[in-house]
Amino acid sequence: MFELRIETDNAAFDEGNGRQEVARILRELAEKVMIQDGGTINDANGNRAGLWAYDPPASCDECGEDADDGEGWDGLCGTCADALENREVDDRREQP
Repeated sequence: MFELRIETDNAAFDEGNGRQEVARILRELAEKVMIQDGGTINDANGNRAGLWAYDPPASCDECGEDADDGEGWDGLCGTCADALENREVDDRREQP
């Protein structure tokens, strides 16, 4: 999940500069998202103007797909969890 909140009620957003300031913040944020999980947002005047946070989805240990699909367990997506369960059932059937 990615969350972003920018407060636009201070001087940096006044006098028709709002869109430009939001665009500047988003460009700056694009660089930060690549290396951080969250932080504060400062406007061009250095004042705190918001917060952002990125919580990447867990990936499946088996195939690398999204493990937060609500169908799997213990780091597995639903497809891999089903496949593992089926293998375990087949293994039990093959035992003498």
